[in-house]
Amino acid sequence: LYAEVRLDEDVAHKRDLYGRIGVLSETRLSDLPAAIEAYRQRLALDAADEEALIALDRLYERTEAYRELVEVLTAREPLVESGELRRELATRAAVVLAERLDDGPAAIAAYRRLLDDFGQAPGPLEALDRLYTKSGDAPALAETVEA
Repeated sequence: LYAEVRLDEDVAHKRDLYGRIGVLSETRLSDLPAAIEAYRQRLALDAADEEALIALDRLYERTEAYRELVEVLTAREPLVESGELRRELATRAAVVLAERLDDGPAAIAAYRRLLDDFGQAPGPLEALDRLYTKSGDAPALAETVEA
């Protein structure tokens, strides 16, 4: 299939072939790095390819490639129409930043975006409370509590 992809000039057909390689690599060969590479190649042809983004979301979660997972979640968010799914993707990105990557500043920014985009909710406020307390940023914590 890789030889066919290299020779093919039809972008839609290339996307299909990369998708097939990804599926085969993941399901038949259990070769997750090869599946990831196939879906990355497919995504390079179309950055808004929802099927490739969903596959990479799943694969990065399985392989614990958390930085890449955040990138995919962030890329997926503006492409979905459902407000609830957008909120879920944004929340997952914030949680991964806070809990898996221990990236306090990025997690704070992600949770603040969540509040800005979707309004006040207990989950993001509690997460910001924990993050600001951990960072010792009392003024930001007070501002968040007042909001």
